[in-house]
Amino acid sequence: MWKFIDLIMRPNELVPDKSVLTYDNVFVIYTKLKDLDETFRELLQINILKRGLEQEKNTVT
Repeated sequence: MWKFIDLIMRPNELVPDKSVLTYDNVFVIYTKLKDLDETFRELLQINILKRGLEQEKNTVT
């Protein structure tokens, strides 16, 4: 969990000090970041598929 959080979160004054976070806090942060990461990846995949469909449509016509 910490590795994933460290990869996504950049040092910032808004980011809490990790040493004072409880496991419940970490789990909430992890869950939200994981959901956002998954949503971003799905949107990226949709964009790639749209681009492929447009290219296919252009080659057919």
